[in-house]
Amino acid sequence: MNGEILQTTDERFLLSAIQNGDLKAYGILFRRYYPMLCAYATRFVELKDAEEIVQDVMLWLWETRQTQTFETSLSQYLFRTVYHRAINQIVRHQSQLRADTLFYENMQEMLQDTDFYQLEELQKRIKEAVEALPPLIGRLLSCTASRIKATKILQKSCRYHPKPLTTESSRH
Repeated sequence: MNGEILQTTDERFLLSAIQNGDLKAYGILFRRYYPMLCAYATRFVELKDAEEIVQDVMLWLWETRQTQTFETSLSQYLFRTVYHRAINQIVRHQSQLRADTLFYENMQEMLQDTDFYQLEELQKRIKEAVEALPPLIGRLLSCTASRIKATKILQKSCRYHPKPLTTESSRH
């Protein structure tokens, strides 16, 4: 059996007819193997991908019909070809996922760096704007900013929430 052609008479007849361009023989072969090959391929990939793989294999079989020779039975050859293409599909998919993950991580890092530099630039511009103000207004803004910070710190640490001011008219 080593290297022997293990084809049935029916397979040999169909292959011979297909090699001579017989579309009916190809249709018979397609209908015979397509469902089985799709079911087999779904063991490795999703149904949509399995159908595409099997269609590609069957199309390839038709396109190379005149030069094709088989060292095993046609059935074994088709199943082995579908298996290898399914594995290749998985490898391509995993490579794409790795590339997408790397791209996402690099973009996240780049965006974080951009945010940092934008914040740094904004702080620099605010400082320059405050320094350009008359000295009295600059000190007033600094004091106000310090009070706001202090109030927020106090509110967080002591759960202090100042009550809004009410007027006499709002009490009635």
